[in-house]
Amino acid sequence: MKAKDDHSSGIDRRSFLALGTAVAAAATLPAAALAETSPLGVTMTGGGPISVGYVAGSDAWVKNLDLPWDEPNLAFAEFALDIVPATSLDVGSELGGALIELTVHGLFPRLPHVKAMTWKKCFLFASMPAPPEMIFGPDPVPFLAWSARSDPQPSQAAKVRPVLPTGADGALSLELEVHPLSPGKGSRASGEILDRSAPRTVSNAIVLTTNFTVDRLAGRPRLQEGVYLLALGRGLWDEAWSGTFEELRRLDGLDSVAIGIRLLE
Repeated sequence: MKAKDDHSSGIDRRSFLALGTAVAAAATLPAAALAETSPLGVTMTGGGPISVGYVAGSDAWVKNLDLPWDEPNLAFAEFALDIVPATSLDVGSELGGALIELTVHGLFPRLPHVKAMTWKKCFLFASMPAPPEMIFGPDPVPFLAWSARSDPQPSQAAKVRPVLPTGADGALSLELEVHPLSPGKGSRASGEILDRSAPRTVSNAIVLTTNFTVDRLAGRPRLQEGVYLLALGRGLWDEAWSGTFEELRRLDGLDSVAIGIRLLE
């Protein structure tokens, strides 16, 4: 495993600037609403599990800001995809104790149609280990990295690329906070896609968390370079899926947040 002594304590300037960029993505959200529903005191360990898929072969083009299907080229409609559960990956230890770039590409496979929406807003939190000299100890420090909403029209924040350190075992904690539509709004009841039995916040938000690793720990997604899909619904990527991107775009209820992981040398 490559030594990372120059990043062993504190937050370097590059990481601090990237963190500021990610937090700035939340600046367009109403401050009162954010404070009411998404306090930054979250532990990043509560809630139900995020169903995480991995796009096979995506490590070959993860350095690009845009994903292949983002290009305005109709040829990509037939782009073949193999999506596997991230818990089934066999990974090396390269991303353990490393500095990574996490690119939040946005909603996958597309912005949902208005009549197919089952949620009104969602937030993606990421975390970075606290510097050991901080008085509150080595707990993760969460920050709001990205958001999307359906009112008045489906929209999402711009792509962001925060730089984060991983734990010695490749630990990377992420949290999704999903606010479902009230029953009767949209074309379906809000519980049809989202797991209404999952733990909720005071505002009935569904909280889902995951913690990546490079170790062989049951139930945890394995961390390597490539593109991951964080499902807003329960169990969406717990089984492998193969087909074309166009086939995925025709389906409703697969709403996920696509993120890219890249090792920084």
